[in-house]
Amino acid sequence: TGLLREQMGFDGLIVSDCMEMRAIKDHFGTVNGVVAAMAAGVDLVFISHDTLLSGQAARAAEQAVAEGRLSAAEMQASVQRILALKEKWVDGMPEGGFDFDEARRENEALLQKTITEVHRPAGGRPALGSAPLCIGCPAYRTSLVGNVDAGETNRFGDGMARALHGSAAAMQPEPGREEIAALVELARRHTSAVVGTFNGRLRRGQLELVARLAEAGVPTVAVALRGPYDLAGLPESVWTLAAFEYTEQSIRAVARVLRGEAEPTGRLPVTL
Repeated sequence: TGLLREQMGFDGLIVSDCMEMRAIKDHFGTVNGVVAAMAAGVDLVFISHDTLLSGQAARAAEQAVAEGRLSAAEMQASVQRILALKEKWVDGMPEGGFDFDEARRENEALLQKTITEVHRPAGGRPALGSAPLCIGCPAYRTSLVGNVDAGETNRFGDGMARALHGSAAAMQPEPGREEIAALVELARRHTSAVVGTFNGRLRRGQLELVARLAEAGVPTVAVALRGPYDLAGLPESVWTLAAFEYTEQSIRAVARVLRGEAEPTGRLPVTL
């Protein structure tokens, strides 16, 4: 409230992430997290999976208002913000008044601006050449709370290979020594390697593959498809980019950067 509302003057709707995430659930409890978020000024608090927890949180919030631990005036202000937004974007919109194509173009333009160059080698961007090898793994589910398509395969490798007119190769989320050696040998027969990491800081085999490719002298690009922490400590010769998400849109945005059609203008929000 003090930062967003008072210092920055933001008067829009403040929403939370899911209060069932482990960082909240294990350390504070989902119900306590909801009440604390409301006390901090969040207007709309999400519990995305468990309806029992939703009911418990609603009762806890009601009790906190009755006991004066939550401001009734602040709760009413949050309700008014929610209703105002509904009126603006739902009730007040004429039928067929939303331009989905324009929204899709705007979304892609915004996403393009988030692609972030984390490290550029001293010699400049590595040349991909005419036959890059594009290596990716499935966007596996990292926890019970997630929205990964269980049938998804090597979306990064396949999509990037099409975009760069290269070849695709798949790796397991945790490639072992033999798989890494085979991929390095395959990459030696190509002009470069483009590797999409997905939670590589948890599945270190992905990062070992990037290091071995660089060691073998293969011009290498590493793209973090979730947290940028994958890119910390990689060899200096590797060009590293943060895409922040594993989607077809982010793959297209990265491909534009690799083809030289767009600059990676994003800013890294964390320190690696």
